[in-house]
This record gives sequence, structure tokens and C-alpha cells, in this order.
Amino acid sequence: TLCQPLRGGRLPLEHWDLYRLEKARDWDSLGWPDCLITSGLVAIEWPDRYPGLWPKNTLDLQITPQSDGSRLLSWI
Repeated sequence: TLCQPLRGGRLPLEHWDLYRLEKARDWDSLGWPDCLITSGLVAIEWPDRYPGLWPKNTLDLQITPQSDGSRLLSWI
């Protein structure tokens, strides 16, 4: 699924997987940014495939797998 809305927590969350898009015009055809939630969190996976689309106040979180099976979360 390109977009997976998650509800039930303190804030609504949408997870977008841009790896599934073939080209930028596919993203445009979705009605960006009208299709995003207006309050809550939006997580964009593979945002580097479409640079220049994101607001200046965007926070980037890098998730790095570790050898012990855990994940290291870093703000970049």
C-alpha cells in the first residue's frame, strides 16, 4: 500500500512508502498535498526519491539496522 493510515494513538499517523511510486508525476496525480492529514504525523519512507517536495520544517529521521537486530534512530 502506498499510504497506510494508522489511528488509535495520541496522534493520527500516515505512513507513505514512496518506493512504490514509479515516477514523480504519479505522486502529483495523488493530489499532493491535499491527500495528507491536516493534523498529526506523516512518515515518508524513501523521501530522497522526490527531493524538493518537503517543507522547510521537515524533520528527518534515519533508521539504521544494528548487528544485534535493534535499530538506531537518528535525527539528521
